[in-house]
Amino acid sequence: LKQDNSSYYPVKVGGITVEPETYRSSVSEYVGSFAVTLQGPSTTGLTARGYASSIVGGAYNKIDSDASYSIAGGYKNQVGGANSTAFGSSNEVLGDNSASFGYLNKSDATSDAVTMFGTSNVIDSSDFSTIIGGDSKISQSSYSSISSGFKNEMKSGSDYSVIVGGRDNVMESTSSVILGGRENKISVSATDPASFASLVFGYKNTIASADHSVILSGTNNTIDSGSVSSDGYGSVAIDSSSILSGSRNKVTASNAVVLGGLGALAEKEGDIVIG
Repeated sequence: LKQDNSSYYPVKVGGITVEPETYRSSVSEYVGSFAVTLQGPSTTGLTARGYASSIVGGAYNKIDSDASYSIAGGYKNQVGGANSTAFGSSNEVLGDNSASFGYLNKSDATSDAVTMFGTSNVIDSSDFSTIIGGDSKISQSSYSSISSGFKNEMKSGSDYSVIVGGRDNVMESTSSVILGGRENKISVSATDPASFASLVFGYKNTIASADHSVILSGTNNTIDSGSVSSDGYGSVAIDSSSILSGSRNKVTASNAVVLGGLGALAEKEGDIVIG
């Protein structure tokens, strides 16, 4: 294969054009070694710069020079990581071993082995994570997943956590689960991160600074250490507490349970309360 700065000689194999590494003088576009373009109705703006990469039809798709063995198809997709794939429209996949299928999904260069399905999803600084849904985000949380739903979010430090369904749910806790519902939240404080907490179903329920704790259903229920103190050194994370159902119930102590009702408060360790 002869190549220089002004000309190139492609090889056609079975109707597929394999380009040598070169600059095309007519359009000043760098073409990666053994890059392949399977031409669709329009080849406008197709740029396969990565080694042994492929663009499968569409327009204005781009595979960066570092994106070896990658594939793109559709409209205005950008692949910047090796062994990565983007299909659909306006997706950006910049990490290695990653994939996006849909519209306006984005993963940054510090997120490897991630997968996105849907619309307007974002993964940043998170490895081995997945989003299936729309308008959802995973940030600095590796090995995490948002499976379906709308406008769900994994905030920093939510490693090994899962949100399944629902909308407007927020996770900020390690190894925790939110299953459905709306505006549910598992959060942390700066000094007492919640971990291994589970929040299941319901509306506007919150677990804050609590380990191994559960809210099964209901609305506006809270498990939160609040102002509970230990020897004057500040709040203590709650451990192993639960609210089974009801509305506006609250637990502020460890090993305490609210079984249901309205406005019940379990404030001492070992309390079992029916509102």
